[in-house]
Amino acid sequence: FQIATGQRIGISKALEKHWRFGIRAHPSLSKPFPKS
Repeated sequence: FQIATGQRIGISKALEKHWRFGIRAHPSLSKPFPKS
């Protein structure tokens, strides 16, 4: 598995903090992580 981090969804504060974690390209993600 490749763990990804990114911006939280639907949050307008602290956008610079990557507090969203998940498995990259997992089919259950509501919004994919940006490719990096």
